[in-house]
Amino acid sequence: MPYVKELESIILNRKSIRNYDNTKIITDSKINDILNYVRHTPSAYGLEPWKILVISNPKIKKELQPIINNQEQVSSCSHLFILLSYSGETFNTSNDWFMKTVMKNRNLTKVQYETYKLTFNNFFDVEQKVQISHWAQCQTFILLQNLLLLLTAHEIDNVVLGGFNKKLLLQFLETNKLIEPHKYHVAVLVCAGYGHSSKTKIIKREPDEISAIIK
Repeated sequence: MPYVKELESIILNRKSIRNYDNTKIITDSKINDILNYVRHTPSAYGLEPWKILVISNPKIKKELQPIINNQEQVSSCSHLFILLSYSGETFNTSNDWFMKTVMKNRNLTKVQYETYKLTFNNFFDVEQKVQISHWAQCQTFILLQNLLLLLTAHEIDNVVLGGFNKKLLLQFLETNKLIEPHKYHVAVLVCAGYGHSSKTKIIKREPDEISAIIK
């Protein structure tokens, strides 16, 4: 287990940092390196039902800040990662885009796709679009895990944001043609950059306080 100690170190060193120095910018090479590795995140059925928007444009970040509960780190961070998940309304076996995506990503023939389609439909009720949307959003949390680890490994401060108006944020992204309309839901946001460590000492609870092992 040659990488256990390194992983443990990354986990212990990761902190949610909210105060960023807006004069310090993450280099393009680091961003590209992170995206190159995070794309290897596994997902159920190999569908990878997500898209990552990486926003560094100061004007766009400032416009987004009021939609994201006016949190100052949105505009002061170097890069804002927006993790999007596919919408069940468009990502299902009755949709041609779904068929083309799956056939391409999994290198399937039409005959093989028909078998795959049956398996997918046995798992999901294609009429329940909300069910598929929820599944896709949960899949992005696997992506989120790897993104946070990679950012921390690169010594980039980061914080996860869950407080935002999903409807207005999605509307902003679509109206400004940053994403295709009616195709995604917003799952979670991550601010990344270089900031100041919190002076607050967080006392971590003991393992038996947060977990239970059932044998």
